[in-house]
Amino acid sequence: YWQRSAVAAALGTLAILPVSPSLAASDFINFHDESYHASFQYPSAWIRNDGQISGRRAVTAFVDPNHADTSVSIVYSPIAADFTKLGSLGGKDALRLYLVPQGNGVTAEVLDERTSGDTYFVEYLLSTPSFQNRHIQSILALRPSEAIVGLTVQAPEDVFQVEKDTINAISKSLIMDKD
Repeated sequence: YWQRSAVAAALGTLAILPVSPSLAASDFINFHDESYHASFQYPSAWIRNDGQISGRRAVTAFVDPNHADTSVSIVYSPIAADFTKLGSLGGKDALRLYLVPQGNGVTAEVLDERTSGDTYFVEYLLSTPSFQNRHIQSILALRPSEAIVGLTVQAPEDVFQVEKDTINAISKSLIMDKD
């Protein structure tokens, strides 16, 4: 139970954190976190912000300076040593419940969803009373016995339609080192 609660709390943050016409590969910078063995690429003009969510949970976000509501964030949630499979949280339905917000005034339309090994991907449109039509791609990846890593890229739908190639490139670039 504690694992699900901790993961749910950590992942709830992913969809909250706040991409320029498609960029060339040379316009991306590689971000690598040695502690959690995760890396991804983001546009070189984006601005980095680091923080702690609570306890040992850390977040790093990169925000598009031209669109403050467009960003990529990576959250690390340490887990117990006996947590060795992402499937311990359940299947796609359970993982979707952790990532895709629900509630009064919240509408979410899942556009794509898939799992591969210990990685889960979901893409959805989200509208709340605070904002309309936010396009979100979230990935959960497991570093067995160490952490669950969550990468989320988000933008307003109109920005996503212009920045689709850049946003997709960020999501596809997540790599979890073997060691």
